[in-house]
Amino acid sequence: MRVSTRVASGAEVAPLVFKTGGWVIATGGVFLLAGLGLTTAAVAIVTLTPAAEMSLWLRVGLLVAAALPLGAAVLGFLLTLGGEHITLDARTRQVRVRHGRWWCWKQETHAFEDFYAMEVHRQSARYAAHDTGSRAPNFPVRLLSGGDEVELSNGWGEKQARAIGERVADYMGLPLHDETSGEMVVREAGALNESVAARAQRLGEDVHWPKPARHKRITVRQEGDATVLDLPRPSRKMIKEGVVGLVFLLAIYGGVLGGMAYAWGTQLMKMADGVAASLGAAIVPAVLIIPVVYVLLFGVALLVAQERVEITPRAFRRIWLFPKGAWTLKLPADEIEELVESGDNVLLRTDRKTCRVGYTLSKKDRRWLRQAIRYLLVKGAR
Repeated sequence: MRVSTRVASGAEVAPLVFKTGGWVIATGGVFLLAGLGLTTAAVAIVTLTPAAEMSLWLRVGLLVAAALPLGAAVLGFLLTLGGEHITLDARTRQVRVRHGRWWCWKQETHAFEDFYAMEVHRQSARYAAHDTGSRAPNFPVRLLSGGDEVELSNGWGEKQARAIGERVADYMGLPLHDETSGEMVVREAGALNESVAARAQRLGEDVHWPKPARHKRITVRQEGDATVLDLPRPSRKMIKEGVVGLVFLLAIYGGVLGGMAYAWGTQLMKMADGVAASLGAAIVPAVLIIPVVYVLLFGVALLVAQERVEITPRAFRRIWLFPKGAWTLKLPADEIEELVESGDNVLLRTDRKTCRVGYTLSKKDRRWLRQAIRYLLVKGAR
């Protein structure tokens, strides 16, 4: 996918260009070339082999068999007609969709006014209808209208999809419907970069400090202009479940990958000598074990660290307090555009960073925390 660059904010802009279906077209090219090659080879064998050296039945059989690669070539050719070349032109206020990236077989033109919103959606893809497991989600970026949608991108990157959606919404003057967190967040046209606090103040929202948390496990105190919320450590039940999960991960998943790494490393050492083999033997185990170590460290951090939220009129900070040291993530308060509940945490987003808090909280406590953070961002202090 390629997107042209913007000339200047508020000035006339160059058309935005999107291209879709690249992998489909590449796959079609492989099928086309392979199918034509095998079909040509079969026909050449039949026509060039002398009659005395090949029976009639064998010739007929080869010609019939050539229909299979010929069908693959036809399928490949049809796949090369896939993909779309989409142009958004603010000067003519048109969306031009050319079906087929290389060979245009159909073209459509829509007015900007035909679309009512820009949507960025989170979509989970399953391997099969009977499969309970799922792949990593993808994030379609679509222009919504009363009729057919126009899909601009369907990549795997959440950050890239959100950036494209915001840019196109700004370019076309459309509201942005962002559902990548699991909760629909609507940002109005012309206010896409508006912070949570600025939006609430503009709309005159009545924001109240939430009622005390049910179990009063979250402590609140004031330190100067900062409101500090100390979140509880994991409960005993959560710690037990976490330890069991980490032991299982380390013993099973880590053991399997460690065995594979050892086997591959040993094989590399047998195949070659010297620096290359030594590097290969070291790199292969490292690449396989890194994901396990990452999950393991994250799990241990959740079990031993305590989360703290600190909010001032200028910044939001999430601090993980360890027995020795701390890790702080800071977000400028006037850049926080989204505050939603997402899965088992509260999610705050800016254009540059994402912060998740409340991993150890119950659903009711997370709802309380979200309301408290919203109040502090809007009002500045309790």
